[in-house]
Amino acid sequence: MFKQIGEGQRNRILRGSVVLLFSVVLSYIFTSVIIWASDSRYIILSRYSRFKQHESAIKGETMAPDQYRFGSFYLVEYFFRFLPIKWHDNQMSYDLLSKEGWDDDSRKTMEMVWPESARYELVNDIQDVISDILDSFVGSNLLLKNMLTTAINSTKWPDYVIDVEKLALLVGEYIPEDILLFFNKDSYESSVVNGYFNMRFFFTIIVMVLIYLFCREFLDPFSSLAGVMFFSGMIPLAAQDFQQAETMCALTVFLLLLILIARRKSYLVIILCVVLGCTLRTDHMLFAALIYSFHEFPNLVKRRSLEGLLRIILLLGLPLIATFILSSVVFPQAEYYVSLIQIDYNLGNVWSWIFPAVFMVIPLVFSGQIREMPFFASSWYWIVPFLVLNYIVGRPSEVRLLLPVLVYSIPFIIKGTKSLIGDKLPESPN
Repeated sequence: MFKQIGEGQRNRILRGSVVLLFSVVLSYIFTSVIIWASDSRYIILSRYSRFKQHESAIKGETMAPDQYRFGSFYLVEYFFRFLPIKWHDNQMSYDLLSKEGWDDDSRKTMEMVWPESARYELVNDIQDVISDILDSFVGSNLLLKNMLTTAINSTKWPDYVIDVEKLALLVGEYIPEDILLFFNKDSYESSVVNGYFNMRFFFTIIVMVLIYLFCREFLDPFSSLAGVMFFSGMIPLAAQDFQQAETMCALTVFLLLLILIARRKSYLVIILCVVLGCTLRTDHMLFAALIYSFHEFPNLVKRRSLEGLLRIILLLGLPLIATFILSSVVFPQAEYYVSLIQIDYNLGNVWSWIFPAVFMVIPLVFSGQIREMPFFASSWYWIVPFLVLNYIVGRPSEVRLLLPVLVYSIPFIIKGTKSLIGDKLPESPN
C-alpha cells in the first residue's frame, strides 16, 4: 500500500514521521529533566504546592493572574490526570511507608552506600557528643549523668541509626497525612501531579511540531527541523518557574495563530483560536492579534477595506474584553499576589536584564533577516510593545514570558544562520 503512494506524498509522510519522532523524544527529555529537577519525590514541597494551587484554581479561589488562566487547570482536572502514564522518579514512598519495599536489593544498595561499619562509627560519635553535652550540663555529678545517659539510651536510638530500614519506616509514621498522599502513586493528588507532567509532555510535542510547520512557511524541510532543534536547546532557560502550568498550552495556541496568519486562513478560525487562547493567556492573544493587524494592514490600506479594519478592531478587542470579564465578572475575588506594576522590581533586579539579554541575543543578531522575509517585515513591530508591557507589568527575569518572541523569530534565525555559514545546509524539495 505504501508503494502505491506517490513519491512526493511518500516523502511528506517520511518527513512528518521524522519530525514527530524528534518532537516526542525531545519533549520526553525536556519533561523528564524538569521533573527530576523540580518535582522529584525528594522535593515533595513542589508537588504539594502544585496540587494546592490546582485545587484552589478548580474551586475558583486561587490568586490572580493565575486564576484567569483557568484553561490549563481544567485540562489537567478533566483530561490529563486520567492518562495511564506514570512518570518515573525515585520511589522513596516504598522505603518510607512499606516494609515490603525493603527487599534484598534495597538492603544491598544501602549497605554499599552506607556500610554498617560507618553506621557504628556514627553511633560512637553521637555517644561522644552526648557525653560532652551531659558533662557541660551536670558537671561532676556522676549520678545525675548516669541517670540521664540511661534515660537517653532507653529510647534505643542506636538501633535506628544502625538499622536504616527501621529509621525510614519510623520517619514514615510521622509524615503528615496530607503529605503522605503524594507518596501514594494511586491517590487523586498524585494523579493531578502526573496530569501536569502529561500536559507538559504532550503540549511540548505539539509546540515542536507547530514550530516545524511555521518554519516550513519560509524554509525548506531540513532547515525547519533545525528550527525545532534550536528551540529544544533554548527552552530549558524558560523552565525555571515550574509552577506556571499554562506556558506550553498558551504557546501552542500562539504558534497556531502564527501559522494561520502567515497562510491568511479563515478569519473565523483565527477568532476562535484567540477566544480559546484567552482561557490560557490573554496577553499572548492580544499580541497575536497585533501580529495579524500589522500583517494585514498594508493590504487593507490598498483596498481601502472598512470591513478589514473592523475585523482588526474586533480581534484586538477580544483579549481586552476577555481580561475585563475574567477579572471583573468571573473571578472578581482573585487578588494579585504581586503588585500589578513591576517597573521598580525590574529596575532593581539585574536578572531582569541579564536573562532576557541571554535569551534574546540570537534573535537580535539575526534581526537583519527580517526585511528579506515579507511576513516578518510587515509584522515585527509587535515585539516593541510586547517587551515594554512585560517590563511594566511582568518580570522578564522569568524568561518564559519571552517565549512568544523566540518562536516567532526562529525562521529568520535559521535563515540568518544558513547565510552566515555560506548556505551550506542541504536543500530539500518541498
